[in-house]
Amino acid sequence: MRGIDFFGDEEVADHEDGMLGRYLENSFASILEKHSHLHERLYFMLVDLARRNVKVPKLAVNAIILSCGRLSKVDKAFATFQEYDLIFKLGQPKRSTFNSLLGAVARSSAPSSLGMLSVMQDMDDANAAAVAKGSSAVTPDSLTHALLLEVLAQKLDAAIQSGDQKERSSVCAIVDELVEMLSSQSHCINCIGGPLARSLRRLVIVYTKAGDETVATRLMSLLGYDDEGDNVVPRHFKNRLQALKRNPTEENKSILIEPTSAMD
Repeated sequence: MRGIDFFGDEEVADHEDGMLGRYLENSFASILEKHSHLHERLYFMLVDLARRNVKVPKLAVNAIILSCGRLSKVDKAFATFQEYDLIFKLGQPKRSTFNSLLGAVARSSAPSSLGMLSVMQDMDDANAAAVAKGSSAVTPDSLTHALLLEVLAQKLDAAIQSGDQKERSSVCAIVDELVEMLSSQSHCINCIGGPLARSLRRLVIVYTKAGDETVATRLMSLLGYDDEGDNVVPRHFKNRLQALKRNPTEENKSILIEPTSAMD
């Protein structure tokens, strides 16, 4: 566990909310997932650092939170999040920590859309408090929305498959609100490997399976795809859509058609 010193490096910490920080969190979380015996050991090591007033690496705490979800320990993820300042003395959680918690919920064995929305509300509250204090804003980014949309896509697909109209209407209302918001913002959505683009493509698949071409077309437009845009449509995604349109009743596969997760 000597490598933990690397996570306390100031240069690394500067990238906490960027691609490098995300990569490091995911890599560390993957190690903790594969070697679960290290999970508790690292946790108590960080607690000991805090008790001795030694600076605790934020990326290490984020990795613990994220790996909890992968190990189906969502309660532990929320508990560790609550200890971010109380135990680890790290102050107000930043966007990266909220995203780690969202990732934990999304990666769990039974992801909850209500759990995701609860985290989003906490994020809004944290942002309001930060703005009031003149601190850096804690606002959602493309990864935040990607994680939420990924879970909503799973929930919507399950509701359609089970015929649960109440759940379907509830999830569709949340999706509509998010899509409306994304349409008015300047997110870099049209990135083939981007997490937000992947989550939106999953939603396109779900709505196409459900025969709702209106919403599917709107999502395609949001992604920047159209009849003339074959060069920007991922081939596997295009082939899946064509197969669905040829025989929608044949498609009962998982909607998670892309191997990489939204946290990548």
